[in-house]
Amino acid sequence: DEEFYNQGLKVGAWDYISKPFNTSQLLQKVKNISDTRNSFREYLSKGNLEKTKNHYVSFDQKFVQKASEMIKTKMSDPNFSVQILSNELGLSRMQLHRKLKTLIGSNTTAFINSIRIQEAIRMFDEGCDRVQEAMDTVGINSSAHFITLFKKQKEMTPSKYIERLKEVSDKKNN
Repeated sequence: DEEFYNQGLKVGAWDYISKPFNTSQLLQKVKNISDTRNSFREYLSKGNLEKTKNHYVSFDQKFVQKASEMIKTKMSDPNFSVQILSNELGLSRMQLHRKLKTLIGSNTTAFINSIRIQEAIRMFDEGCDRVQEAMDTVGINSSAHFITLFKKQKEMTPSKYIERLKEVSDKKNN
């Protein structure tokens, strides 16, 4: 019935299939949904975690946003861990891992590190020119680890990134 169709769409369903259904249409819809989610996971894995608005149902949006905010408030603590995050969210480590893997395509540690590196990038973009200061702010003690994570996300070292920002700024000022 159309009433149930509309009700399902309003609560976040991506589609509604009535019976009897066409098998080839069903398979194509499943493929399209899977392709869309996979491409969005890839998009998020490149550091675009803030842009979840139109891609998940509201519960999932709220969950990713809550986890992100929790990480941001506690990231300066170098002892902040997956276990602490899972306790704060009321999930076991494995449940949290599975949920994040499903929603954004990465594990919890990668999710935390991605948010930490995004914060460091934001600091550099706003004028911070000290790598150690960014490391302290985001709660990463090892410079080798910080550089590795940064290079994974920006494909250059933090020092090179700061240098490029300065070059761009100097060109604007001249």
